[in-house]
Amino acid sequence: MSGGEAERSGKPARSEGVERRLAAVAWLLLWLGFAWCIGLRDWEHWYSPSLPHRWQTEALWRGTFALQPTPHGQMADWAWGNGSQHVWGLGVGLVRFPFEAAAKTLGFAGFPDRVTLLLAFVATTLLAARAFAGTSPLARVVLVLVMVATPAFVTLCRTRLAVYEESVAYAHLWAVAMASLLLVLAERGRDRDLVAACALAGLAPLVRPTLIVDAAVTVGLAALVRTTRTERRTMALALGAAAFGAGLACVGLVNFLRFGSPFETGQLLNVSYIPTDQAAKLFGYPFWSEPFRSAAAELLSSLVLPAQWNAPRWYATAIHPWQSATVRFREFYFTTFTPLHLALLVTAWLAVAGVWFRGRSAERRPASAGPPVAIAALWSCAVFAGQFVFYLWAPSMTSRYAVDFAAPFAVGMSALLLMLLRSAPTSSQLGITIVAALANVAAIATAAVAPSHPAGPLLDAAETAAALQRTRPEPLPLPGAYRCGDAPESVGIKFNGSGWATPGSCEVRAATMLFVPRPACVRVWLAPAAGAPPLAADGTAPVRAKLGLSEMRRVSDEPADGGRALVFCTPPDHRPNPTGIELLYLGWTPPAALSPDVRPFRLLEVAAVSAP
Repeated sequence: MSGGEAERSGKPARSEGVERRLAAVAWLLLWLGFAWCIGLRDWEHWYSPSLPHRWQTEALWRGTFALQPTPHGQMADWAWGNGSQHVWGLGVGLVRFPFEAAAKTLGFAGFPDRVTLLLAFVATTLLAARAFAGTSPLARVVLVLVMVATPAFVTLCRTRLAVYEESVAYAHLWAVAMASLLLVLAERGRDRDLVAACALAGLAPLVRPTLIVDAAVTVGLAALVRTTRTERRTMALALGAAAFGAGLACVGLVNFLRFGSPFETGQLLNVSYIPTDQAAKLFGYPFWSEPFRSAAAELLSSLVLPAQWNAPRWYATAIHPWQSATVRFREFYFTTFTPLHLALLVTAWLAVAGVWFRGRSAERRPASAGPPVAIAALWSCAVFAGQFVFYLWAPSMTSRYAVDFAAPFAVGMSALLLMLLRSAPTSSQLGITIVAALANVAAIATAAVAPSHPAGPLLDAAETAAALQRTRPEPLPLPGAYRCGDAPESVGIKFNGSGWATPGSCEVRAATMLFVPRPACVRVWLAPAAGAPPLAADGTAPVRAKLGLSEMRRVSDEPADGGRALVFCTPPDHRPNPTGIELLYLGWTPPAALSPDVRPFRLLEVAAVSAP
């Protein structure tokens, strides 16, 4: 008799029928509740007003990755690679593309993207339910609720749910899907679950680069689970490795075609209107040297302690307790986790570990800690640790980034709940199930969203079609030189010259970016900031230049008309942008001095010159 049958033995058939009907209602409420959270409330208004993922599917329909071939008319936070690309992962576009293609084939403008998100949520819940097949119908729904609809994820979906948040939402569902397949593998041992888990893991970085942590843990634990079964072990592991490797190869190829490197995701080619953030990613930042103790305290606080909503004061101090004084991009605008969530997660890890190690052999180990409980707790702990290390010294931290921790929180707490249900007498299981469901719903209901990021009205099909028909400026030739007093954006490229006050004082901030025709070298003519002493060579020593992904070589630094002229040349291994248009980044300060308040120089000219 299976564990689930043992738990249900002795129940009258009528009672089981009532529970199944209650479970069916609970499933329906779960899906309808999520639909309401993502804005599906008015008939025909099913389309997001945030369009980058839709522009991506439109580009795929045209047979290209690029949203547009030139930088003219591009939007904030896009990247300049092989054409204009967005930086929020291609995975969401690929998930949505079959629905878009079907809609277009049938003559519609496109498929409702919020409906696609709802379908992804439903599919993930059904996949997660397979991991808890041995439980009662109602307990299974609640376990899925805890594992998939964790409060941090649902609250993210209650915000504006623009491209920034939507990408993270899909990433959470992808992470939970990987974990679900791993748990099914741990319980049933089927090779098809191993291959499916490894395939999802291989493709995970296409959805969100930080999923590489979840993917690595999933593949490692899947291999560990499979090695405990000797039948066809070598073949199964080989198939899993092939699926994972094929996925990673696909990710690398896509990145190369979009950005010129298999390891680039677009963040280093970002067209940003925040010079301090861009300088941090390209030229270094002070938080990288933050002591472990203060960095760990800040990260824990940003996850579980109350924060002041700070958008758009990204570099404000005292946003949350234990915040370091070191400059860092921070953006907090909704509740993610609480100290209670963290306490429950640690309790789950310790409880499962205690039960597991008390039984020194599998025969003596309590059934409550049997598959998939231990693997779920181990996955949760390992992924949490990996994400913690990743974000510990990251250049930025935001509420939406914290949702990368939602899957380890959710999987860990579902492991604790499953162990409690298995340990409790049958008469107590319904009470535990109801308390868990109410606690999860209460956490969602009490979570807050900042007024700066409210959920807005959705569009209907006609409004979406009209929004896609945006007017782009006429592409104008790029100049061979930009001079103080010019308006770089006048060539039709938004944010061209970001970080340079021209026209105006011509002072520069932490970094400046300019679109330039393919140069051999660039000459950068600098003057002292207002009221500063004359420039010397040591004053311009921190200045650096990058052309796309390539660090340019400084070949000269000489006095020039009261300032200094620096010449940087393209390295021999630079891969030219195939469009003929390059993105030049100039960093003006050393990492330790990075600040939104720095104004180190006046930039008089940037000109393309021949190699000396």
